[in-house]
Amino acid sequence: MYYLNLNTILNQSAGGAPTFAPEADFIGSPLSLNQNNTVNFTDQSTVDPLGPAITGWSWVFEGGTPATSTLQNPTGILYPTDGTYDVTLTATNADGSGSKTKQDYITVLAYVPPVAIDEFRSGNYGTVYTQANVSNEIVGNYSTIYYS
Repeated sequence: MYYLNLNTILNQSAGGAPTFAPEADFIGSPLSLNQNNTVNFTDQSTVDPLGPAITGWSWVFEGGTPATSTLQNPTGILYPTDGTYDVTLTATNADGSGSKTKQDYITVLAYVPPVAIDEFRSGNYGTVYTQANVSNEIVGNYSTIYYS
């Protein structure tokens, strides 16, 4: 993708040298996760082909651990607490910097512990069997339930 930075137009019209600051962008995966899981981020920032290469990245991960990074593509950002969180990337080159914040970008779901099922109903008969008098045996592709 090619684009002309507004700073370039303004500087050229004022008689100055063109500047080509980056346009920050990124993606993360996954965007929805259970707490105490991680997200990987990928820089997708662009700069005009005439401009200098991007040389620096500054990330801020609201609610994440670590909370910041200077890697181009940080991985394993831990989100220990449920909620929705913003992520910000600032990409920098010799001509300047560009920032992008994606609000409520990461959704962390609260951990819900599994619930033990102590009883279940048999077919349409409504008979309740408790865990104490039921055993389950897997035979080939069939499951057989024995009860007393």
